[in-house]
Amino acid sequence: MSFGVVAVSIVIVAMASCSQTISGFGFTLVSVPLLATVMPPLQAVSLAILISTPLAIIRSRREWKDVHWPSAKRLGLASLTGMPIGIAISSHLPDRPLRLIIGVAVAIAGAALATGFRIRSESPSVDLIAGFVSGVLATTTGTNGPPLVIAMHSRRVAPVIFRATLVLVYLFTNVVSLAMFWHYGRLTGNALKLTGITFVPMLLGNAIGTSLVPKVDDQLFHRLILGLLFLSAGSAIYGALR
Repeated sequence: MSFGVVAVSIVIVAMASCSQTISGFGFTLVSVPLLATVMPPLQAVSLAILISTPLAIIRSRREWKDVHWPSAKRLGLASLTGMPIGIAISSHLPDRPLRLIIGVAVAIAGAALATGFRIRSESPSVDLIAGFVSGVLATTTGTNGPPLVIAMHSRRVAPVIFRATLVLVYLFTNVVSLAMFWHYGRLTGNALKLTGITFVPMLLGNAIGTSLVPKVDDQLFHRLILGLLFLSAGSAIYGALR
């Protein structure tokens, strides 16, 4: 593990942590494609989930009272049905196609967010479908946020409820994903070492994000996040095709 990989990982984790804290989502969307340019994709996914789990714990403890429990339960339980499928897919894909899938998945997510795509329905089936897709993405690419974001947008809930519910579902899916990764031997020594190294930068990014929440203009932040997503997607696709 080179100094360059460590340095790049520190910067990416801090940036992704700040994004996650401000918006309620975005850690893996920002971090996984960029991390996959300096390490194997499965290691990038494992590292992103490992280091985002403490962040999710921190946020969940603060925002527990604001969770929309009916949606959280449906999204979490539905994700369980998709996770084994994601494990099967990622276990049979070489690095190059997996990098390409990560990049394309993030590009599609960015496009959906950029166009303001929403499902105009509050049916429980929206949560169930979104949870299933999120579960598949969680153990394949780690980029399981967009289906959850779309589902919660359909609920038309307040931003504080939106963030709190997403964080709790992320925490649940992270824990289950890590248990599956451990069972299938995907938690490598390098991923565990980098988790320890990037823990403090993650806390720093969280602290910066917390201080910026009341100050950041929503439109500007939305544009910055979209820019980061497309940059991340482009980097992953370029790395897969070169």
